[in-house]
Amino acid sequence: MFEAFRAGHYGGGAIVRIYGWAENTISLGRFQEAGTLAATSLDIVKRPTGGRAVVHTPDEVTYMVAGGTRAGFPAGLSTSYELVSQVLVGAFARLGVDVHRPDTGKYHHRADCFGSATSSDLTVEGKKICGGAQRRISDDFLQHGTILVTEEQRIAQLSVSQENAVLDATSIEEVVGRVSREDVIGAIYAEVSCIWPSCRL
Repeated sequence: MFEAFRAGHYGGGAIVRIYGWAENTISLGRFQEAGTLAATSLDIVKRPTGGRAVVHTPDEVTYMVAGGTRAGFPAGLSTSYELVSQVLVGAFARLGVDVHRPDTGKYHHRADCFGSATSSDLTVEGKKICGGAQRRISDDFLQHGTILVTEEQRIAQLSVSQENAVLDATSIEEVVGRVSREDVIGAIYAEVSCIWPSCRL
């Protein structure tokens, strides 16, 4: 889809897709090696975007955005993260979850995405609930992100970390109670339709 966007398909507008996983699977960031993970029997795939390892589960919500200046986004990494975050913040608000972007942060060389938060992520009272990473080619970008919906999903993240520290992360379930994937997806699409009406869903 990113290549199709770059080729001018879909009318040149930004593309948003939300998808899921049939079984527990680990995705690595583009520049990450599997040797950085704790021993695991899970299948491993590599994303074209950056960031660190995520354990994807059937109850999570994973999103992708393909956009760029040709779709009306301002140029620049931080600006594109900010615009995608605006949609996600609004979607979380529809679910009763008050999220924020951290001012600063880095991964501290940890293997796991949810072991720390950066300004490209979203947190609730300092605990990470949504991670995101990009790949950029010129003024075009592909952004992948994972939303922790359930407590089972949050706990699953521990399996990729070689550290024994408790993850400083949270889930929608922990904040407001059990919410279905369908409700989360509906909130995202509703917010996309309000903020990016020309976007292809």
